[in-house]
Amino acid sequence: MIRTITKIFISIKFENSPQDPCVFVTKINKKVNILLLINVDDILIASSSEKAVNDTVDELEMRFSLKHLGFPIKFIGIEIERITQNSILLHNEERVNSLLNEYKYDTENLNQNHQCKN
Repeated sequence: MIRTITKIFISIKFENSPQDPCVFVTKINKKVNILLLINVDDILIASSSEKAVNDTVDELEMRFSLKHLGFPIKFIGIEIERITQNSILLHNEERVNSLLNEYKYDTENLNQNHQCKN
């Protein structure tokens, strides 16, 4: 299946990332790139251009049956928050809190300043 997907993405001018076989990228112009991130049967499309995203979705819909889930809240465990129209915050607060609880870290004292006294 991954070979079929890879062939299709390459046929629509995406390049496979040498660092990760589940990441594809294409450059529209000097300012606009499109990223396709694949995880099992999910595809996350990211770009600074809404038109580029819509054009990519249209292209993929000619080859696949897609389900539009809107702006993502979480993808591969990474939480995604829209900060402004043009910026997002990626974080993993849920996992950090889980680790703090697992190791019984005292989160109430997390932000206290520790000063050395002479």
